[in-house]
Amino acid sequence: MTKIPTARGDEIDSSDLGFTLVTECVIGPRTAEVEANWPQMGFASIAREERISEAAKQLEHAKSAGIDTISDRVIPGAGRDVRLLKEIAQRTSVNIIVPTGWYTWTDAPHPFMLMDMLPETAATTWPSLADLFVKDIEEGILDTGVRAGTIKITSDHHGLMDGVKLVMRHAAEAHRRTGVPIVTHTGIGLGIRVAQDQQDYLEQLDVDVSRVKFGHVDWTDPSVELEEFEAVAKKGSFLSFDTSALDYQWPEDYRNAIQKTRVERITGLIDRGYLEQILISQDDSTFHDLGPMPERQHPTYTTVLRRIIPQLQEAGVTDDQIHQITVANPRRLFETRDRGTY
Repeated sequence: MTKIPTARGDEIDSSDLGFTLVTECVIGPRTAEVEANWPQMGFASIAREERISEAAKQLEHAKSAGIDTISDRVIPGAGRDVRLLKEIAQRTSVNIIVPTGWYTWTDAPHPFMLMDMLPETAATTWPSLADLFVKDIEEGILDTGVRAGTIKITSDHHGLMDGVKLVMRHAAEAHRRTGVPIVTHTGIGLGIRVAQDQQDYLEQLDVDVSRVKFGHVDWTDPSVELEEFEAVAKKGSFLSFDTSALDYQWPEDYRNAIQKTRVERITGLIDRGYLEQILISQDDSTFHDLGPMPERQHPTYTTVLRRIIPQLQEAGVTDDQIHQITVANPRRLFETRDRGTY
């Protein structure tokens, strides 16, 4: 069994992951410059203790509903705060898995861009971005004792910009050095097509893409055919349908189409033999500063339980298949680390 580090600072066996949501946010995304200059817009608009207590309360409600583990998606560049996350984790029985990586759709941070341009000079002074990712995984993040359990990369409708490729190169190196799985953010409205580009580039970087989870693939225009999803799945990658908590953002007609095709695509992939590569989540958060928090149709982290699973069952997905998607497949993803380094 694989040992999985959690935000409490401990480890759990992969057999104890249970019902796992693979793409969620506990706190975030957060924007450091906004918080520093206009705190009324962000996390500090409410007392820290109140934020922590409310997050723990919402996680415990999710636990009572049947959620055992959450894989957090907030990395540096999107407001990762591991000290805060650890405080929350110590107040909830939900396991929280912490990511490493750097969040960008376009540019990498200037220090890392300069290091990439001047490698001989940089190598004598600073660790590389890959070194920092590996430290998060093997030694821990800051002085918290919390280690990262995933490596996240991001790109969107802009394509694979130079800064994105820089981060991906270092993420690929860190993955090969540690065996920790890679997880991704793909594009709004272009999900599976962004995933195709990411998968192609990761293969160029000698990454075994059967150890990769491509996220937000349900954020793909309804006009896109299932064959494009199958093209990614054929290479062994995991496909994560994980944005249902964000459906409120779409106009009603488009929202209805997205919700319909989400179910059709999952059932279509099952029918074509890809059951063991499907993951579901909802990309929920107890707080973010991307805009006012919406009025919720379902309590935090329960859209999958309250809406998605019933829709799948109505479409003919069996209880055993639901268990495979929500329990066995996340475990398979994290156990890819057992294949070792390469």
